[in-house]
Amino acid sequence: MTLLDLLTKEYRHTAFAFVVEKMDSRIWDGFGVSIAAAAVVDKLALSRDDTWALASSLGSTGRPILFSVLWTVPQLGSSQFLAQRVPLGKSGIEGVIIGDGHRLSFVNPVLTEWIFARHTIPSGSCLFATVTLRREHAKRKHEIAPEKLLQSFGLPFTVLMCLFFYATTTHATPIIMFYGGLYASTLTLNVYLALQTAGFWAGFTGDAELSRLLILAPNDAWTVLSGPRDAIKIVTTGSHVGNLPSRIPGLGQFILVLLILSTALLRDATWKDGLILLVALFATHLFSYKRAASLSTSPTIRRVGLTENCIKAYQRRAELISALSASQNSDTWAYDSGLLTRKYRPPKDKDRQAFD
Repeated sequence: MTLLDLLTKEYRHTAFAFVVEKMDSRIWDGFGVSIAAAAVVDKLALSRDDTWALASSLGSTGRPILFSVLWTVPQLGSSQFLAQRVPLGKSGIEGVIIGDGHRLSFVNPVLTEWIFARHTIPSGSCLFATVTLRREHAKRKHEIAPEKLLQSFGLPFTVLMCLFFYATTTHATPIIMFYGGLYASTLTLNVYLALQTAGFWAGFTGDAELSRLLILAPNDAWTVLSGPRDAIKIVTTGSHVGNLPSRIPGLGQFILVLLILSTALLRDATWKDGLILLVALFATHLFSYKRAASLSTSPTIRRVGLTENCIKAYQRRAELISALSASQNSDTWAYDSGLLTRKYRPPKDKDRQAFD
């Protein structure tokens, strides 16, 4: 029994079965690869990891558009992601400076994406991380060579894939054109990110006093960033992803339509060509996933390095605040910021009071 017979048997009483029965088999042979490509070309937001890695790396370059060109590899889901105005980060995030109680109503979404998407923080747990202000002139060559190689290998990788299509497929030209359409879609998304996130820090950079920031997320997930006050300012407020008006996201829906229409280029492709294209797309996404994973271990966001220390669990927020206030010798900042509204006594103090 063929797949066609199985489908008509399964849905024999539907309009789909009627269409399939009346359809000439030559249509399936001619447009099978096109139909399969149209079904998956932009249904999955597979570009999220690559998008975050690009946005987190843009602050270290003075030529963001050239950087995005060298970075880009074709990504499924790129135009869909663009139409959604790049929804990086997590909503409902607030920050409180430990010590003075100053509240932050906005936290860099590229930073919150690293905290809450690159880590699994259970409810009632806190991630402790260190931030450092990394100067370009202080980096030694062998420390940045692997990172720079990954960041600039996108365009050469895409060219290698096109040469691979030319050498292995029977209809190389339409497949390369389709693959190039995916590249143009991803490049448009990356250029938008470049224009949104690549601005340099314009604030005061002479405050090297050590400070700590408590970041609060829904479902009782917390993060504490420790380091120079300058570095904390830059990494928490240094992005405007999705906030600045731009006409580029409006192109997302049009690019999606063009990508779906471009699958018609594959109408003469054989199933072997389609399999080769599928393998190439898998290799492309594997490369971008590995690149994002390597950059997320100790990322540099707007020239501020982040290093994960540990994750600790607390029974309640007040216990975390009590531990953070130990070095301050006061928990006044927690009351000033509204984190605490009444005096919290640890369980051992309550037991001692009852015993007395």
